[in-house]
Amino acid sequence: MPDDTCIPAEEFTQQAATLKQLLAANADAVDFADFGEGYTGDEICAAEQALGICFPPSYRWWLKNYGGGTIGGMKSIACTKGP
Repeated sequence: MPDDTCIPAEEFTQQAATLKQLLAANADAVDFADFGEGYTGDEICAAEQALGICFPPSYRWWLKNYGGGTIGGMKSIACTKGP
């Protein structure tokens, strides 16, 4: 994890593991890509360049590993692929 995170890398890793467990335990309420099947680094960079911003490392992690989806029928924040 890059050094520019708001929390220490070890704590982020623990939180990411907890999130993965929560999503797995509530699979009937969530609809995401399988872990690790989100967007590629190139796709994330292209989105950042198109918007003229840099995403926070935690959001880049989310996009890379899940990409987005729904929780209880509500969409999570994600980038969508264009035509």
